[in-house]
Amino acid sequence: MKVFLLLNIITIVTIAQHLNSQYDEIWKQWKLKYNKTYSINDEMKRKLIFMKHLTKIHQHNLLYDLGLQTYTMGLNQFCDMDWNELKTILFPNKFINHHPLWNDQTEELPLFSQKSLPLTWDWRDYGLVTSVKDQGMCGSCWAFSTTGSIEGQFIKKYKKSINLSEQQLIDCTYSFGNHGCHGGTMDQSFNYLKKYPIESEKNYPYQGVESSCHFHLSKGIIKIKKFIDLPTKNEKILQKANVYIKSGIFESKYCSSSLLNHAVLVVGYGTEHNKDYWLIKNSWGDKWGMNGYIKLRRNKHNMCGIATNASFPIL
Repeated sequence: MKVFLLLNIITIVTIAQHLNSQYDEIWKQWKLKYNKTYSINDEMKRKLIFMKHLTKIHQHNLLYDLGLQTYTMGLNQFCDMDWNELKTILFPNKFINHHPLWNDQTEELPLFSQKSLPLTWDWRDYGLVTSVKDQGMCGSCWAFSTTGSIEGQFIKKYKKSINLSEQQLIDCTYSFGNHGCHGGTMDQSFNYLKKYPIESEKNYPYQGVESSCHFHLSKGIIKIKKFIDLPTKNEKILQKANVYIKSGIFESKYCSSSLLNHAVLVVGYGTEHNKDYWLIKNSWGDKWGMNGYIKLRRNKHNMCGIATNASFPIL
């Protein structure tokens, strides 16, 4: 009995050592992939946070394998950050949870028959979506969703691709109600762009920090004529206009439809395994999610507030 118990203990210790060795190798490869370096004092803290996320991801994906979750999770560049750090950087506290009252610049879309809509749509198939960008450690998601929507309209109208300056919006729209790396809205950015043309990313490159405005009127490329706010929470209308997730369709009862803190760009929609989804372009780089994209549950009580503050520009 004693010999058997000793063998069991040795086996458990051996398995634990093997798992620790595996985790150490995963940690090492993850740091190389995302170019992470730390001070001696910070290394252990970040590793412990990483291990907690890794455990959570494994547990979640087991539930997915059992059919109890609709999406998988995976490692990404944020796995060494705790929730307080993430929400400060990625989910700015100055994101406004309502449409600003620019009444003379908004209008409602007419209701169309659902029969007039295709079952699936992806603007990437038509070359109207520019490459995925990375906002870095700046809460500027609102600027990227603004430029992304205008870039698509620009390509459609002028038949040539362009990358527009998010940094200009970060630096130059304070007087219109935005707060740089601490949040803002697309509507306030659109209101600015009715008055001032936006420069290219090449002329006004992204820095990922707040700076003084150095916009040059002579380098401006295009202004917008107006923007349209879609009726709040109406996903049918949105269809007409069109943090660790890896694949599948994201769905969560904890994702609020009214308390908004992140801005994205809807580039399409479809149905997969009998679940409707929105195809969304994010601004966290192409190593996040599905090459920078995510599928969000559609027609499910305005999941994550996707249709709460939806708007788009008209050139």
